[in-house]
Amino acid sequence: LEDNFCNGRPPFDSAGVQVVADVDPYEKMKVRLLNGSHSSLSYLSYLMGYREVDTAMNDPLISKFVRAYMDHDITPTLPDVPGINLDDYKDTLIKRFANPAISDQVQRLAEDGSQKIPNAIIPCIEYQLKNDGSNKYIALALAGWIKYLSAIDEQGDKIEINDPLSDMLTAIAKSNLDNPKKFLEIEEIFSKEIANHDGFVQLLSDTMAFLNENGAKASLQSVLSESS
Repeated sequence: LEDNFCNGRPPFDSAGVQVVADVDPYEKMKVRLLNGSHSSLSYLSYLMGYREVDTAMNDPLISKFVRAYMDHDITPTLPDVPGINLDDYKDTLIKRFANPAISDQVQRLAEDGSQKIPNAIIPCIEYQLKNDGSNKYIALALAGWIKYLSAIDEQGDKIEINDPLSDMLTAIAKSNLDNPKKFLEIEEIFSKEIANHDGFVQLLSDTMAFLNENGAKASLQSVLSESS
């Protein structure tokens, strides 16, 4: 909690609540690591046929991908978070996602991508572009999202797309699976900085082409082998 109360406050800290002067770093940590990871795993998992998050996370390819996504593409974008061990926090998230006692639906995590991605993922891409950092796991997550929006999974089953921009997104996905730059030009989601960055456009295009040709499992294997 941010210590910004109008007339004193209860002793929250004595009950284990962390009361801080500025909550912004903690919010960025939560949104980018937790919410962003939810999105990153959901689309690839759904394409592969997983419907429960804990089941998906028990696939070593998916769990390793999520951790690599956190470590390489997201953690460098975070400000200093006082009092938090980020490795411990990420360990906790992985365990939580894989816990069958609090299982969630992959489809629920995949909903409303156009609203979640701008807050949880886009700032990370921009930071990494400015600092010559890694975006390859983000690129695979976005490629998975675009493929998911084509509304057919890898088993040939229809996907129900729930998103405020679903009509526009599915139309673009179905006609531009080989040209993801069309997605990067959606101003409601992506910035001009990203859309006009030749390196990122090429990375996403290459990732999308590999996913289209080889599928989600092989794409995960490929991106993880590059980091081993």
